[in-house]
Amino acid sequence: MKLKCPDCGGRLRFRTSQATSLISIKATVYCPSCLRFKADFLGQLGNMKRAVYIDCPEANAWDKPERELLKEKGLRALSNAERVALVRKGLPQPSLFNEEDYTNAYLDKK
Repeated sequence: MKLKCPDCGGRLRFRTSQATSLISIKATVYCPSCLRFKADFLGQLGNMKRAVYIDCPEANAWDKPERELLKEKGLRALSNAERVALVRKGLPQPSLFNEEDYTNAYLDKK
């Protein structure tokens, strides 16, 4: 990613960065060319879609990767074929935060 200094047009450099959540980052940027510019940079993933490209709004509430959350709850990930079957039936994708909803997705897939 290339960001330009609004003062001199030089390329900005990232000095420090830290993840503020699983999907966002905060960083400090500065201009080494003119040394007159310093700013905070906030970046966040948005419009997230799963492999079958369906909306995934619950990802905004995750504090760990989905794989870890599933492992902690003793659940397995739905396959792409299972997710597509739900979409074709007009059913919503199961939420990791509702285990009954997630379990029912396995039972209703046929």
